[in-house]
Amino acid sequence: TIGVIVPYCQVSETSLFLDELLQQIRVMLGKHQLDCIVAYDENPQHQESHALRLVRQGKVDGLLIASSTMSRETVKALEEEGVPAIFYHLVPRWALEEPSVHWVHHDNYRGGWLAGEYLASLGHRHLACVTAAHYAGEREFTHRLKGFQEGLSSLGGSMADAHLLLVEELTWEAGRELAQEAEKLLKETSGIFFHADQAALGFIKGLQERGIEVPADYSVIGYDDVREGFMTTPELTTIHQPREAISTLAAA
Repeated sequence: TIGVIVPYCQVSETSLFLDELLQQIRVMLGKHQLDCIVAYDENPQHQESHALRLVRQGKVDGLLIASSTMSRETVKALEEEGVPAIFYHLVPRWALEEPSVHWVHHDNYRGGWLAGEYLASLGHRHLACVTAAHYAGEREFTHRLKGFQEGLSSLGGSMADAHLLLVEELTWEAGRELAQEAEKLLKETSGIFFHADQAALGFIKGLQERGIEVPADYSVIGYDDVREGFMTTPELTTIHQPREAISTLAAA
């Protein structure tokens, strides 16, 4: 039995990609005839490590962990218990430089660069970028932003500091609300990059309600390549995250 640890704040309708990745991991574990127990990375009331609790209760034989906030002390305690663990998708900054910690994640810099280069190739020169405020300092999103800016500049585009927009959550509702209030943004930019598809989809809906057509009047690109992006008109332009490869490597 494998414990699959997911971040508390993402197990909801705000995390379409993580939901799809979790389903893919379940499929891959099933192919190896392994069961799984899914748990949050910590108890939000008591700050307790669910991963460590599962191990000490003898409920799991290994761990797949998606958490950028798990402490060095918790991982050391897991190592002392002798249960193998692999980080996937979200990895603590300190763990990336720790030889004893194993991890698998997507190249977020490259994904951001592709988004910036694509929009610049369409002739856009002034772009905006949207992420969640509580993710602004996370390695995953700082790498996407850096890649986006450098992809833009490779073809003469740019993103002003004022056009890095922080929303409370990268939800469909937040994207729609931004479109309804973004008069100045729409005048100063011709396209926007969202760090999650669901917010991009909400933004497109908000623009359409105002009579602004995508992509004829304004360009939008998302990130994750979730299934819902194919169910809209027009289909969402997005950066694919290789959930099949991530789950295969993590579960191997």
